[in-house]
Amino acid sequence: MENPQHVPVPVPSYNLAQKKNERKNKECINRKLIVPKILLMTFYGALGCLLPFLTLHMKHLGMTHEEITWINSVLPITSLWGPAVSGYLADRSGKHKAITIIAMILAAVFHMLLLFVPPCERIEPYPPPLQFWCGTAGSHLAVAPCHSSFTGDTCSRYKGHLEMTATFRLQGCRYYCNSSSRAFLLDKTFHEVPRNEDSSAYEYPLPSIEQSLSSSPPRLCFVDASNSEHCITMADPKDSLIFTRSLLLGDGKLVTDDVIKACHFKQGDLTFNDDFYTDIVCPAQDSCSVVCDASEQSNGTLLLQNGVCTSGSGNPKVTFWVYFIIRALADLFPTVLISLLDAMILTMVTEYNGDFGRQKMFGLVAVGMTAPLVGVLMDGSIGAQGQLKYGPVFYVFTALMLVSASITLFLPFQVEVRTSSLLKSFSLLFKNGELVVLFLIMFTLGSFWSYLETFFYIYLESLHAPKLLIGLTITIGIVPSMPFLFKSERIVNYCGHHHLLMIAFVMYCIRFLGFAYMTNPWYSMPLEMLELFTLNMMQVAASTLAFVLAPRSLVATAQALVFSAHFTFGRCVGALVSGVLIDAYGMVKVFLGASALSGFIGAVYFIIYYCVRWYNKKTGRNSRQGTKQNNQLTQQNANGNVANGTYRPIPLEDRI
Repeated sequence: MENPQHVPVPVPSYNLAQKKNERKNKECINRKLIVPKILLMTFYGALGCLLPFLTLHMKHLGMTHEEITWINSVLPITSLWGPAVSGYLADRSGKHKAITIIAMILAAVFHMLLLFVPPCERIEPYPPPLQFWCGTAGSHLAVAPCHSSFTGDTCSRYKGHLEMTATFRLQGCRYYCNSSSRAFLLDKTFHEVPRNEDSSAYEYPLPSIEQSLSSSPPRLCFVDASNSEHCITMADPKDSLIFTRSLLLGDGKLVTDDVIKACHFKQGDLTFNDDFYTDIVCPAQDSCSVVCDASEQSNGTLLLQNGVCTSGSGNPKVTFWVYFIIRALADLFPTVLISLLDAMILTMVTEYNGDFGRQKMFGLVAVGMTAPLVGVLMDGSIGAQGQLKYGPVFYVFTALMLVSASITLFLPFQVEVRTSSLLKSFSLLFKNGELVVLFLIMFTLGSFWSYLETFFYIYLESLHAPKLLIGLTITIGIVPSMPFLFKSERIVNYCGHHHLLMIAFVMYCIRFLGFAYMTNPWYSMPLEMLELFTLNMMQVAASTLAFVLAPRSLVATAQALVFSAHFTFGRCVGALVSGVLIDAYGMVKVFLGASALSGFIGAVYFIIYYCVRWYNKKTGRNSRQGTKQNNQLTQQNANGNVANGTYRPIPLEDRI
C-alpha cells in the first residue's frame, strides 16, 4: 500500500458516441468469450462437488479430528510450489493450454483414487463389558473379553490372592430364560462391534435366544446372615442400585459357551445401604435368570474393569497415509488450474473487451448447481453405501473435469512468452509495494476462509444438518453474487479494490458472530449469503488488482502468487491454528474470537490506508509517483513488458 492513489496514466479521449457504442458492445453477447464461460462453468462445477464434502469424506473414512486438522494444515504446504512453478512455466513457454489440459486430467485421476482409500473404524476406548447374573441359587459377576472374536482366557489377566473391596452399579435388569446356559448374554450391543454409520446403534450378530419373559418385573433379594431376604424391584430398565462387595481376583472362573469365553466371580459378602449381606438371589421361573448391566464404580484403580478395550476395523495408519499421499497429489492440480485459468481469462477479457467478474459469475452458477445436486444424490437412493457412499462426489467431479479438458482445446488464447529466470520474475513482482500488501491481505483472508472450509461443515453436521443443506450453503452464497459479478467492473471502479477487501473483513466478522450463536443449522443460510463479499467479490477485486499491477508477461505468475497467498499459505495457517484452538476452547469460542479478530484487522486496515493516503496527499507524493509511473510504463513498453491498461486503485478522491 505504498501508493494507495496513483495518478492515472493518460488515456486517449473518446467522444460520447464512442463511449455509448463501447458500452453497448460490452453488454451484448461477446462471442469470443462464450468458450471461456462454458469452460468456467464445467471447471468450477467440478470444484463445487468437492468443497462441502472432502472433510466429511475424511470423517467417513474413520479419521480423527486431529488427523483431519493435520491433513488440512499440511496439504497447502505440499501444493505450495504448484501455482508459482506452473505459472512461471506457462509464462516462459507460452503453452498455457497444454499445461492446463494435463493438470485437469491428472486432477480427475487422483481425486477418483480417493474413493478407493481403505477405510478404518475406530471406537473410543471403553472398559471390558460386565454383567451381573442372579438366580434362585445365588449370583455372580461375569466379565467378557474386549474383542469380538471372544477367544483366549479372559481370567488370565486377573491374578492375585489379596482380598479387596469394589463397588458396582446395576441397572437395565431383565430376564433371560433358556434351557442352555450362557457365559455372557449378547442381547445388547457392545462398543467393540463395528458401527453402521447410518444408524445410531451398533449392529451385532446376536445368537438365537429363546427368551420367555416373566409377567412380574425382576427382583433382587439381599440375603442377610439370618437368611432373611430384603427384595428390591427393578421394574424400569433405568432403575439402578449400588452395592459394595469383597473381591479376590484369583478366584475368577473361566466359563465357556458356544459363542464366548467369560470370567465369572461368585457373589460373596456385600454391603448395601450400609447393611451387611451374604448373597443376592433372584426369584425366577425354572431355567430363568435375572441379568443386569454392571459397571464398576471407583475414583481410583478398577479391579474387574481395569483394562481398556480398543477395537475397530481396518488399519488407521494405512488409511491416514494412503489418503494423505493421494490427496496431496490431487490437491496440487486444482490450485494450479485456478491460477492458470484466471490468468488466461483475464488476458482474454482485456483483449476482447470483456468483464472478468461476468465470466466468474458463470463458474459460480455451476458451483451453486452441482453442490446441492451431489447432496441430493448422496441423501437419496442413487448414492452408494458403505465405502462408496461418497461416490457421487467423485463421479461428477471426474466427468466435469474431463469435459473441461476437452473445452480447453478450443479456447482462443495467445500470450507473449517471457524468457527471464524464475527468481528475476519474482523479484520484479515483489518490488511493487502494493502487490506485497495485497499478498499479506490475501494471506489473512485465506486464514479465515480456511477455518470455515475446514470445520464449518463438521459444525453443521454436529447440528444434524442434512447433506442437502450442506450443499445448499454453497448455492446460497452464489445466488446474491450473480448480479454483483455481472456488474463487477462498475462496482470495482466505483468502490475501489482496497475498499472491497476491507468490506470482506467486516463481513467475516458478522459471519463468525452469527455462527457462534446459531442453534439451528438452517440459520446458516443468510450468513452464507455474505460470502458474496468474503469470497466472490473479494476474489474479483484481488485478481484484477494483481492483473493491472503486474507486467503482461507475468500475469500467470502474479495470479499464482495471489492465489497461493489465500488458498495455500492462508489455508495452511488457518486450518492449523483453528484446529488447535478448537481443541482447547471449543467451536463457539473460536467463532467469537475469529469475529473479534477479523473486525479488528478490518479497522486497522482502514485506518492505515487513510493515514497513508493523507500523508501522500500532504507531501505531494502522488504527483511524483504519477510521473514515475509514466516513465515505468514507457520503459515496460520498450522491454515488451506492457502494463495492463490504465489503473487507479481507489477512484474516490472526489467522493470522500
